[in-house]
Order: sequence, then C-alpha cells, then structure tokens
Amino acid sequence: MEPNLSEKITDPAVKGDQSTGYGFGLSIVKRLCEHQDWRLTVSSERGTKIAIELT
Repeated sequence: MEPNLSEKITDPAVKGDQSTGYGFGLSIVKRLCEHQDWRLTVSSERGTKIAIELT
C-alpha cells in the first residue's frame, strides 16, 4: 500500500495504484466492524496486514 493511503484506506472509493477493484471493500468492512463493535486494524510495514478482532 502506498504510504499516502494509510490514513484513508478505509474511506469509500480509495484504492492503491495497482488495485483492480473499485475501492469500496475496506470501507464496507469498516462499517460492518463499527456496527458489530469489532476492531479493525490496518498496518503496512512489510506488506499490508488487515486484522479484525471479534468481541
């Protein structure tokens, strides 16, 4: 993931340069996590890691 996207990657229609999608997947996941009180973590140190903690 490009460094300039790290803060807004879960916003609708935001996607990386090499993405073949439309940029809505992580925004949907974020809304689902908020609705269910789950924890969504996105990190990008060596590659991109997406984690969901179910409570």
